[in-house]
Amino acid sequence: MPRNYGVGYGRPPSQSRFKPGQSGNPRGKAPGNKSFKTAFLNELAQPVMVEDRGRRRRMSRNEVLVKSLVNDALKGNHRARKLVFDTLAQLERLGAADHSQQKTMLTDEKVIASLKARLTREPSNKA
Repeated sequence: MPRNYGVGYGRPPSQSRFKPGQSGNPRGKAPGNKSFKTAFLNELAQPVMVEDRGRRRRMSRNEVLVKSLVNDALKGNHRARKLVFDTLAQLERLGAADHSQQKTMLTDEKVIASLKARLTREPSNKA
């Protein structure tokens, strides 16, 4: 590229361009900024007032969404029904994984307990 090129859109002056290895954001993300996931989950956790069975109740937005999804499924909405069943299947798979992990932890605890019992029973043979 020739040295004397026109400055314009997509062609900043050479002295103001980032040098090789220099970041465009040297200070990084501001510490107070939240990720999209954090902001989304915070919004879902916010409480709202809902009328449930003739009474006003305070519920999280997350609970309201789940309740309305299940009610739609019960009313015959096929998409809602499929989503509920798919979610149940996924939760059962996660529950089975949690159950097997708990079983492994219980087995580990039994092994540790038997080792402790054996070590406390056996006298040390140090000379």
